[in-house]
Amino acid sequence: MKLSLWGRPNGEPIQEGYPTHQWLVGETLLLGILLLALGLRLYRLDGQSLWYDEGTSAGLATRDWVTIARNAADDIHPPLYYFLLRGWAAAVGTSEFGLRSLSVVAGTLTVLATYFLGRALFGRRVALVAAALSALSPFQVYYSQEARMYIWVTLWGVLGLLALWHTLRRWTVNSPDKRSVLTPFFLYLASTTAALYTHYFAISLVVVGNAIFLAWLYSHRERLAGRIAGWAAGQGTVALLYLPWLSIAGGQLQRWPAISEPFSLQFLATESLRVLSLGTTAEASWAPWLWLFGGILGVGLLPQARGRIEEKPGPGLRPRLFALLYVLIPPLVLYAISIQRPAWSPKLLLLASPGFYLLLARGIGGEWLTSSRARSIFSSALFIPVALASLASLQNYYFNPRYALDDYRGLARYIAENGRPGDAVLLNAPTQIEIFSYYYAEGLPLYPLPLQRPLDPIATQTQLGEIAAQHQRLYAILWATQESDPGRFIEGWLDQHAYKALETWFDGVRLVLYGLPGEIPSDRITHLRRILLGEEIEFLGYDLPRTRLTPGEIVPVTLFWRARGPIADRYKVFIHVLDSAERIVAQRDSEPGGGALPTTTWTVGETILDREGVLLPPDTPPGEYRIAVGVYHWISGERLPVQEEGGPLDTRFLLLPIRIE
Repeated sequence: MKLSLWGRPNGEPIQEGYPTHQWLVGETLLLGILLLALGLRLYRLDGQSLWYDEGTSAGLATRDWVTIARNAADDIHPPLYYFLLRGWAAAVGTSEFGLRSLSVVAGTLTVLATYFLGRALFGRRVALVAAALSALSPFQVYYSQEARMYIWVTLWGVLGLLALWHTLRRWTVNSPDKRSVLTPFFLYLASTTAALYTHYFAISLVVVGNAIFLAWLYSHRERLAGRIAGWAAGQGTVALLYLPWLSIAGGQLQRWPAISEPFSLQFLATESLRVLSLGTTAEASWAPWLWLFGGILGVGLLPQARGRIEEKPGPGLRPRLFALLYVLIPPLVLYAISIQRPAWSPKLLLLASPGFYLLLARGIGGEWLTSSRARSIFSSALFIPVALASLASLQNYYFNPRYALDDYRGLARYIAENGRPGDAVLLNAPTQIEIFSYYYAEGLPLYPLPLQRPLDPIATQTQLGEIAAQHQRLYAILWATQESDPGRFIEGWLDQHAYKALETWFDGVRLVLYGLPGEIPSDRITHLRRILLGEEIEFLGYDLPRTRLTPGEIVPVTLFWRARGPIADRYKVFIHVLDSAERIVAQRDSEPGGGALPTTTWTVGETILDREGVLLPPDTPPGEYRIAVGVYHWISGERLPVQEEGGPLDTRFLLLPIRIE
């Protein structure tokens, strides 16, 4: 027996007790849901920059098959998604839209597959609600617009479990047609293997499948040995198909470090409910909504009303248990994996999302109610607020800058527009070179550092010294340095040996501009001063190695401070470049040491070396300029009074003038 696209048996009556017009309404609703899903996943698909992980996908999409496999083995992901993306990109291109559209396909198919699984488990009505929830899901929309593999492994999972349900159904009725028995079983094995070759966490789907089989076996103990043997043979087939890859990449899995802090079961339960309900773009103030989602989920586990029957006979396994295992096992596997190496990552819960929406849909559908009118009222009363909450989270995802992806596109554009001959770009973490090179096609040299993990201090210091000797300015792009450089070695070296002039964020990526001295900068005070700032801070003098500069250069200044007593508050230093009319033409505001030496950490009597740079605008007119320095409270902005011996009380002091040529 074959099924049409919409699930109706070809050449057979629509369904007993299911009028033609109702069937057509259901098909029309499903088509509308799929169009909605597609539209939400295509909307603003290239509205945001690719981020770091997507840069890896973009880089691999242009390489040959062998290189893709080799690079994937060195990373923490199997190669199937990258193989699919390479073929897809060859057809549609490597634009942001082109790369991400492959995930749009998987995301839309996941909605359709969720419908089919829901129809098999709970009937058409619940299936339509589940498909609608999947279509509107902020969690699924987010990963359906990301050029990564997470929505694909989710699709393989729901397809595999749909095939498993039909396999168990045929085993239950002891179908004499071997083809009808083996076909869904082989589809289950193929989907499971594809999932494992897409992401390692697909092991949780293997656990789900085995748990469902054991639950089914408990109520079908006849021909026990044969059924266990058949199932074991299938699992062994999956293992044999996966063994070649594990032999290549298994060592990398064992060496991969923890990616999160340890977490509790309570944290897991709360966060799982949050991301499955509202995605990762929900406001913290929306927490009360979780009570609604949790309550509906509980209602979804209630028994079906007496006198109502499922659309199709099941395999002797309660559909509620099937869906519940689908929801619970992936988070629990994540928790078990994290006992030794914490691996909390919300995106891994995406694999459980179809099961979550099935139970949620069953709760909304009011299957425990006997009156159809009561079910309709109940369903509307629950579906509307759930849909509105989902749309609110989607609004945040599409438009709220607080939830924006790392903006490598804007960062690369900034460097392209402001970079000068003699500049260079340092990338820490070094693997950012994939995503940065995707957007940056200009000619500045790129230096990915550190070249080793863990970082080699001697080799890295030598490399930094060579970079500083060859270039005048350095753009440092800093991302995930807690993994590549947890001791802050690279940034610390630059803070001590270069002049930090700019520090800004492109969403989650930090850009720092340093002026490079060309030689080891002086640690001596070349201009002695004795100035008191308030009761606690003393200025000892400064070094101004260059007083003649050109527009666009960085004014290098080294300030020397000392704490006269314990400093309870944090203060910022300002450096203003002033024209003859006292207008500020350039400035630098920062805590001492480029932010690395807050005043609250100073030791009484210790000399604090504070290297700072001031970036001159490229259109600065030639002439003489003064440099004013002062200190202010980092929150209130109130300046400390400045008192130099023999001078008037002020809120700033002046250094030697500089000349712009």
